[in-house]
Amino acid sequence: GGLRLTLGILSMDSKLMRNGSKPDGGDELLSLHRKRRARRCGLACFVLLAFLAYPAYRAGRFAMALRRGLAYMEEERTKTTECLSLNGHALLWYRINDVVMGGHSQSTISKTADGALTFSGNISLVDGGFATASTVDQPLGGAGITGLQISATTDGQLYQLTLKTSSSVWEPTWQANFPAASLVAGERATFDLPLSSFRASRMGKPVPHASLDPSHILSIGVSLALVDAAGAPNPRLHAGPFRLLLHSVAAITEAAAGAEEEAAAGADAAAATAAKAKAATAAEEAAPAEEEAPAAAAGPPAKVVLAAFDGSAPARAWRVTDDPVMGGASHSALRLTGQGSASFEGTCAIVRFLQAPGFCKVSTGEGYGRAPETFPDASPFLSGGLHLTVRSATPAYRGFKASFTARGMVRQPGQFHGVPSFKADFAVPAPSDDGPGWVTVRVPFSSFSAGTSEYTGRCDTKDPTGLQHHCCGTAHPELCPTAAHLSAITGLALWAEGVEGDFSLE
Repeated sequence: GGLRLTLGILSMDSKLMRNGSKPDGGDELLSLHRKRRARRCGLACFVLLAFLAYPAYRAGRFAMALRRGLAYMEEERTKTTECLSLNGHALLWYRINDVVMGGHSQSTISKTADGALTFSGNISLVDGGFATASTVDQPLGGAGITGLQISATTDGQLYQLTLKTSSSVWEPTWQANFPAASLVAGERATFDLPLSSFRASRMGKPVPHASLDPSHILSIGVSLALVDAAGAPNPRLHAGPFRLLLHSVAAITEAAAGAEEEAAAGADAAAATAAKAKAATAAEEAAPAEEEAPAAAAGPPAKVVLAAFDGSAPARAWRVTDDPVMGGASHSALRLTGQGSASFEGTCAIVRFLQAPGFCKVSTGEGYGRAPETFPDASPFLSGGLHLTVRSATPAYRGFKASFTARGMVRQPGQFHGVPSFKADFAVPAPSDDGPGWVTVRVPFSSFSAGTSEYTGRCDTKDPTGLQHHCCGTAHPELCPTAAHLSAITGLALWAEGVEGDFSLE
């Protein structure tokens, strides 16, 4: 309205000046009009600037807070305490408090003499209001898990058990409230939490229609927060000291649940004892026979096909990602040739603000917004390698890389984007003059490293920040893939990264 009135005043002024006349009141009226016009123009400009500047200000604050939060979480993951176990895996615990979002809560993690986890500290309701203790990511799940059994002693406040099924901060996490049995302060309680009681959330907001796959569980944790697992205000939370003793955590499986139902249905103690004695005797009698005629052990397969375009493996959904997601100018495309292969072509260009080449990637499986895929077990080939049947019209290009993601991977220092992966370089030989150009490139699993740089894609370079990266080897075995990783591959990717130029890979 102010802008429309200003335009009207300007139109009237121009007419007056063009006619060389003034209305009654002359100079006073023109001066009043001009003052009003100036005030309204100033107000309109201020409103317009505020409208444009406020979203930019909020976006900038969010980006800075997110980066600080990721750096804080990365630092805390390096401060672990080993305590308890789940599914045969020792658990390494670390803390994450509301400091990640500007809060003031504090917590500590320690191990008692009898092996229990002590999670204690002080909750502040100013600018936050939560404290958590989580375990480092590793494969903790199983297809037959139906719930978790917890033994804990609380201070009477309402705690939650948390689960993670992805290393990405953008994927949902899962929470379930401790039951009423845990609300008696100082009294140890043992209780079951079925998977159906867990609720999904992302950055504190519920995620409807999400499904919890127990085979993908990577981490567990305990939390004391302003809201409960359903997102409602926590009725048993107060500012000040808190203390939780976690005595044990165990997976409940379908087999265990079936055994409990059978025992509850039926046989008395004497019958159960007799059955156990009979089973033990049968086992002793059967043992010599097994020793005399051992079953023939099947050898490992010659190979497993992880992905193919000729129909020899299940079809997979592939997606192209280029560095314009981070301000670059690289571009690429993936197309099916119609001859049982796919062609990945493009140009890796300089990212101006980094003054370094960017990347092009084609991937299938786990990533932002995508659930992990299921791949064949490759653990028998730990001492072998990944074999790629490829050909290239640009064999001189030296930026080709292969990578794979797996359950249980841990994000390394300096890595803030994407899903953690093992990555390695490879080169494609030039085709012979008289052949079709197809070659099999072997990339040893020992050459893959989890510690690659986001600036170069390599494991032997130093970032502009001064962080030195390291490759898989005897000095850094923590960066090497293990049999557990190869048995739980969740994604594959091929890259053109860190080297400027055109590329072609079929």
